[in-house]
Amino acid sequence: MKPKTLLPIILGNIVLGMAVTSSVVAATTTPESATHHDPSPLEQVQEDFDLDLATHHPQVQSHQRKFQQRTDLIEKTVSQAEPYLNYIAQELENKNLPLELILLPFIESNYNPHARSYMGALGLWQLMPATARRFGVSHEGRRDIKESTRAALTYINYLAKIFNKDWLLVMAAYNAGEGTVGRAIRRNRAAGKPTDFWALNSLPLQTKQYVHKILALASIIADPERYNVELPKARLKEIQVSANTSISQLAKTANVSAETIYKLNPGLKRAATPQEIYTIWLPVADAHRYQEKTEQPEKSVLTKLASVLNTKIIQTPTTVDNTTLSRADVGNPVAVRNTVDVDNTDMDNTKDNLKTQNKNSENTNTTNYVQYQVRSGDSLYRIAQKFKVAISDISRWNQLNKNGLLYPGQQLIVYLPRVQAHVNA
Repeated sequence: MKPKTLLPIILGNIVLGMAVTSSVVAATTTPESATHHDPSPLEQVQEDFDLDLATHHPQVQSHQRKFQQRTDLIEKTVSQAEPYLNYIAQELENKNLPLELILLPFIESNYNPHARSYMGALGLWQLMPATARRFGVSHEGRRDIKESTRAALTYINYLAKIFNKDWLLVMAAYNAGEGTVGRAIRRNRAAGKPTDFWALNSLPLQTKQYVHKILALASIIADPERYNVELPKARLKEIQVSANTSISQLAKTANVSAETIYKLNPGLKRAATPQEIYTIWLPVADAHRYQEKTEQPEKSVLTKLASVLNTKIIQTPTTVDNTTLSRADVGNPVAVRNTVDVDNTDMDNTKDNLKTQNKNSENTNTTNYVQYQVRSGDSLYRIAQKFKVAISDISRWNQLNKNGLLYPGQQLIVYLPRVQAHVNA
């Protein structure tokens, strides 16, 4: 899977503190970042669509034209969806489900968690009462983003097993029920006809159109220029904060209400963030304000060091060997990529702390490497799958801690297997 979810903040090649037990991403901004062009929330997932979107099919093309005529509807729905896209993309990845399924709530509810149908379906995923009870969600729990998403994706996984991961049949069954789709398949099979979605003429018209709309919308989002559609720009920006950050203090620093923070971050249920580095969403201006106010005091020291070593800062810790750091002290270890030439610097005292990629990559049967920039929603599992390497190797090559925590914009070195390196050459 791909996840998503969703903005590079800091790139580079220096990590302060190799023995990091708990680190926090430096939430620093530069004049360039203050004027950074934030993309559409959907631009960050569009490249990961990989289903056959059947753009040649007349019914899909018909709905494409309708969406092209209603760009206002796309803009409104994307704006409503923005607080939830990152979370749902990550959950889809965790369950190894296609990212195109992030569009189901677009068609189901226009991404309105309070939407209610005349049939009694409720919430983003339009769960019927019986379906909600079946997967342990209360009647009103269907409005809850986390609970409803958990139930919906569990149901989708169940449908995927029934229909052998034929995702068009899965979408159809999510709309009409597995019984309706199953009967249509049995009817075609008895008549000696194909049993794929496109051959099931007995499916309800509403269900057919439901799948057509999802494919049409996915095709437009995957290639908006082709369809002369401009995706709306992001209103929100993601930042990463320390473990156990007080929501009230965060709100005060960003000059935004705690109510807004909870609304934009449905995963937050307590008065503080979880006991790990946590990604939250804030309105763009408030996110920049928070980053400016929490700029770390050791920045000037590290900036000078980065300048001497011709590299950039990517991460700073809060603790090294269980000792809290308030600044970049003399004697604190600094890890620098071996691509940096330090022979002519006057920082001989840092050489003992250099940890080279040659040591990390020995005996890995590799011949070439790529520098991969982490995107929102990425995970070690997904990156390992992409490059066909082991998660443990990626962690070792990049001195990641045991949690393997990634953040958007982070640069990873990935050594390619010989065969893959030859193919990519």
